Amino acid sequence: MKKFGMVIAIATELEKVLTAFGKVDSIEKAGAYEVYHLTRDNAQLYLVASGIGEIAAAAATQMLISEYKVSAVFNFGFVGALNSSFKCQQIVIVKDVVHYEIDTSAIDNVPAGRYLDFDDIFIPTDKKMLQTAVAAFPALQPVRLASGDKFVSSAAVKQRLQETYSADICDMEGAAVIITAARNKKPVLSIKVVSDNADEGGAVSFKEIAYKGTASCAAILTKLVDILSK
Repeated sequence: MKKFGMVIAIATELEKVLTAFGKVDSIEKAGAYEVYHLTRDNAQLYLVASGIGEIAAAAATQMLISEYKVSAVFNFGFVGALNSSFKCQQIVIVKDVVHYEIDTSAIDNVPAGRYLDFDDIFIPTDKKMLQTAVAAFPALQPVRLASGDKFVSSAAVKQRLQETYSADICDMEGAAVIITAARNKKPVLSIKVVSDNADEGGAVSFKEIAYKGTASCAAILTKLVDILSK
């Protein structure tokens, strides 16, 4: 039986996913975290609300890998749109991520977003998991994620991220989950729900969409877990 970890930033996002998966077997305390344990036919799932931001998400991801020995990591959450072709409540799947706030160029002359233990500033999610997801849900569009510790609501900042990195969406946790999983040699997949349009209405739109949730994205996650656990 495979073990999957799932990192979700906030409790509002977690609630809808738990509802989609069904009965929670147990809630365990692991350090500062409450870990929700669920059983599927061929999989054990461990879900955690990490809290907002890259540090919180990285710590939660490492905890699931170290304490629960998960074989793969999922990330789910809401994101802002950088590309005007993506609309509010659209579900997308992350093909790669750039942590745009990491910048050591002043001392090592590498571009902003680059970690020296990776070959590029763009760090990919797991290719096999991505292909499986797109095959099962052809409407899912692979996107590039710009991730950093800042809620981006300014249209000017969104435009800069798109122009600099050719990014489609932005969030505050994705880089942490993907980079931590990659460093542990664990396959990782991230599915996101767009919470705003590519304008300056992000803060209001996020609150409305976050509390409403999206059952359709949670349904995709449950099916993918079932497919990947066979």
